[in-house]
Amino acid sequence: MKNGRFEIGFGGFFAGMGLFVTILCIMVRDKPGAESVWIGILVGLIFTVVGGLFIYTGVRSAVKAHRIIKAGKHYPAVIVGHDADTTGYVNGQPLLMLVVRYFDDQDRIREEQLKTGQTSRKAFPIGGMVEVAELSGEDEVCLVSKKALQQQVPRQAELLDPAAQVQNALGMSIAGSMMTASAVTPGGAMQVACPSCGTVSSILPGTTLLCPCGRKFTLTADHMIV
Repeated sequence: MKNGRFEIGFGGFFAGMGLFVTILCIMVRDKPGAESVWIGILVGLIFTVVGGLFIYTGVRSAVKAHRIIKAGKHYPAVIVGHDADTTGYVNGQPLLMLVVRYFDDQDRIREEQLKTGQTSRKAFPIGGMVEVAELSGEDEVCLVSKKALQQQVPRQAELLDPAAQVQNALGMSIAGSMMTASAVTPGGAMQVACPSCGTVSSILPGTTLLCPCGRKFTLTADHMIV
């Protein structure tokens, strides 16, 4: 779920620019040659209102995230993929969405998509451990960690099993997981989808592959991607 930081920052910038333009136009409205100053005031007010709406949305998300983090249950999760969060862009780049897996309190494997509010992947490398939180009655999961730790999650091999049965926050089974391997091809190789970009490559069990996207992963002898 959204933590609200991006919306608050983006809205603050818009609202600040709108207020600046509005105040500037009001100050010069009586000066010669300022006949069209009311257009500037209108534009400034529009920017201010739009920015205020973004701030309102961000504050609501931040309050909800704070409630989930404070009262919810916390779990260690492993990052198994990156995705694009197209609800926000910075310098033309979409924000980063994490795909994580973890065991919930019912010992189910959960796979969730979590918004980070940033574009850089350096703080959240695939395979890193992050803390997540969820609250009973809410259908969203909150990212607690500001960056990933380079350590394994308990029972990580089970989480990374391509054949694992995974569910989301709504209790629905997820088809087409990020980590899948097809049947064995002649010669013993397997067609494996990269956990990062989804590119399919042939790899022998027990060997390591460097994907064109830069992700390195290993297919174990028992057909697990790590």
